Amino acid sequence: MRAWLSKADIVNTNTEHYKIDRTRIEELIGVGTDDILELDSLDEGQQAFLRALALIDPDGRIKNKVVKQVAEAAYDVEISQSNISKRTLNPIEEAGYIEWEHVDGKANWVETTDQFDADVLKPILEDLAERTGVPRSVLRLSIGEVLDDLDADSTHDKGVALETLAVKIGRLLGLKFVGWRVRGRKTGGSEVDVVFDDIGELFNRVQVQCKNTENQIQTKHIAREVGISRMLQTNTVLMIARGGVSGDARQFATRLMRQENVAVMFLTGEDLEEIDEDPTHLHHVLRGEARRISNLKRLGESEYIDREDEESHAGRDEEDVLEEYQEEIDQFQESVEDASLMDFSEES
Repeated sequence: MRAWLSKADIVNTNTEHYKIDRTRIEELIGVGTDDILELDSLDEGQQAFLRALALIDPDGRIKNKVVKQVAEAAYDVEISQSNISKRTLNPIEEAGYIEWEHVDGKANWVETTDQFDADVLKPILEDLAERTGVPRSVLRLSIGEVLDDLDADSTHDKGVALETLAVKIGRLLGLKFVGWRVRGRKTGGSEVDVVFDDIGELFNRVQVQCKNTENQIQTKHIAREVGISRMLQTNTVLMIARGGVSGDARQFATRLMRQENVAVMFLTGEDLEEIDEDPTHLHHVLRGEARRISNLKRLGESEYIDREDEESHAGRDEEDVLEEYQEEIDQFQESVEDASLMDFSEES
């Protein structure tokens, strides 16, 4: 069996220790580690709740309402709050992945188990670490701990922290890592660019840029990222700036979005601190950004062509063409009437 797996480049053969190439597995079967976790005993909502716990990776217990909201936003499912203990929490607890506590009149508290770490979180983080090059131990840091590392004296540590921040934001949004454009370790921890894909019923490519500087994002930064987005065929540019975004840059982004087929969204240092306290803040902020962009790109009446207008427009074009070529058509019709079927032959 190992020989066959080796021929498929899935495992190594040079040592007695197995080293599995998870990226190769996905290439062959078309799914990633998130998709091949053995969670068959749980329904779609329960699996989404469990995966959301892996995204958040809470240090201790967490309110089930927070996990529910992240699951719904990241995995496009609906988990009913009504009787959530019976429908969601109890089956996951019976599977050995969580323990939960009911509090009268308040949200239930959920805490993960050692089995969750071993069966769910570990394979997900191992796969992500292989793909991104970010150590698994670093991926387990909280957003707050990552922000602390962004202020480290070592430029290498800053770079790793910035890469980790980008990956964690992508994971919280349920995005699939595609690749690095600029790595934080090469910029001394001042900047990182990473590309994610959002693959569901629809496809969306997301370009994330993180800036770890005290300076605000300026118009030149927006212009550069939108220019790059054309090359990467990006639909959304998410700019994360600890120093904030200047008013001129926001206005420039607004003007660009009215002309370009791209959405430009922002997260600030204050947002990151909020996300550390409440992971659902990320989704609230970006939903607000999405609504704002939707209003910017709203189509006017002159840009709509309904079916009736389209057909009448097409009809007028056809009538014009018929009128223009009516003489030739009449001549052709007369020649057909005069001809016999036996007279037809291919012209050389």
